[in-house]
Amino acid sequence: MNYYQLLGVDQKASQKAIKNAYKKLAFQYHPDKNPGDTQAENMFKEINNAYQTLSDPEKKALYDLKINYSAFQQTFTYEKPAYRYRDYQQKKYNYQQGYRKYNTERNKLANLWAVGILVAISVAYFVMAGINDYIKELELEKIQTEEENIIYDAREKYTAGIFNEALSILQKHLNENGNRKAVNDLKKKYLEEIKRRGYNDFHNRNYKEALSALKILYNYGDSLSLDFYSMVAESSRKVGNYHDAIEAYQYIARKAPENLEAHLQTALIFTYDLKEYQKALESYHHARNLTIENYIEEYGKAFVLVFNPDRIPESHYLLYSGLGLASQKVNDNVTAHEALDWAIILRPNRPEAHYLKGLAYQGAGDDELACKYWSLAYTLGLEEAGKLLKLNCR
Repeated sequence: MNYYQLLGVDQKASQKAIKNAYKKLAFQYHPDKNPGDTQAENMFKEINNAYQTLSDPEKKALYDLKINYSAFQQTFTYEKPAYRYRDYQQKKYNYQQGYRKYNTERNKLANLWAVGILVAISVAYFVMAGINDYIKELELEKIQTEEENIIYDAREKYTAGIFNEALSILQKHLNENGNRKAVNDLKKKYLEEIKRRGYNDFHNRNYKEALSALKILYNYGDSLSLDFYSMVAESSRKVGNYHDAIEAYQYIARKAPENLEAHLQTALIFTYDLKEYQKALESYHHARNLTIENYIEEYGKAFVLVFNPDRIPESHYLLYSGLGLASQKVNDNVTAHEALDWAIILRPNRPEAHYLKGLAYQGAGDDELACKYWSLAYTLGLEEAGKLLKLNCR
């Protein structure tokens, strides 16, 4: 299949028709629309090769000559005449007789033809070179003019604060014309400014504004770090986009399975924001396994006997208290008690784990122990535990 057939246009099609056909097919087979589809990716490359050839007047002319010559070869046939020996002898005799007569004229004519052909070739070469230079100059001027208009439009949008549209204009031009330096440099400049804006908003706790900038970087940026996804996750949670937050944390967990914070924050969102306790447990168990590995690495296998709770991060307390709550909600009282016992060991002066232990004992029908733990939680400052004491305990 030749390039015209690939794009679905006639060999005499205009540049506009060729470009329109290319855009339609490029959009259809673009890798972003066909993730993981090797056939679509190869088709996209062939379509680009075809357009790069047919959109360049010089390349198109050479390509047309090639396919026309190929078509000529396929249709041309040569039949060797069947000479008889007598005919051959007669023609040979005639040739020998006339050779002396016109040999001189023939040589002169041949020389004249050689000179004429040489002159014609030289003239044609310089004419074609001049035409090619002129065509290239026109194409360059066209691209430069188009780039100036693109850059002007993008700056207008960016100055007006319409960042997404400004970057969309630049990206579209790059997709259609390759890596044009002026356009690419402007895109990089805008992305760097948006990155600074987003990071500053995040550190100043302006999470909604930070998230707006971070999403632009996600759409147009390259090589985004795990810290970037962490900011997206935290900002999303702060503004109530819990599923976006979970998606970002889960991406971090896939890229860095040893990242305790990603597993823990996913579990906490499922527990306290979405109340989806069964989904929370998977992330809690990943996080708990990581903490145990850390304890063994630092204190040895007998870490229970020698570790110092004061040196354990606050995140570990949140992990075990959250695991206790989620396990209790799915009626896994054994895991709930084990997790809450660890939470109390890590932070004995925090009331939440005591309060949850009381709820777990109440669910098991042990009111005496439930009241004991609620009393401890109330003593440590949790008013909710006091309410349960009044309602359930003497």
